[in-house]
Amino acid sequence: MGRVIRAEYEAADPDDPDEDGEEAEGYFLDLLEERLEHLRQDDNFGLEPLDEHVVALCAALRLDLSLARRWRDLPDPEGDPEPEADGPGAWRGSG
Repeated sequence: MGRVIRAEYEAADPDDPDEDGEEAEGYFLDLLEERLEHLRQDDNFGLEPLDEHVVALCAALRLDLSLARRWRDLPDPEGDPEPEADGPGAWRGSG
């Protein structure tokens, strides 16, 4: 979702005082966190394919659905921290 949000708002015109891409990006990232916090309480959340979740969340946030459908091809947002190798977000194999 961060990829979609970044792609949609990084193109904001820096010469237009009414268009602040960084502010809009921050707003949507905060909104996304709130929405995910709410959704994760539902036992059925996460059962659909990830691509479907991304498109559904983008639709709910009224983000560009053409970007949402190709989110895997978008660049990672700059500054997103990588999970630490042994940290809480670390991937662990089952084998």
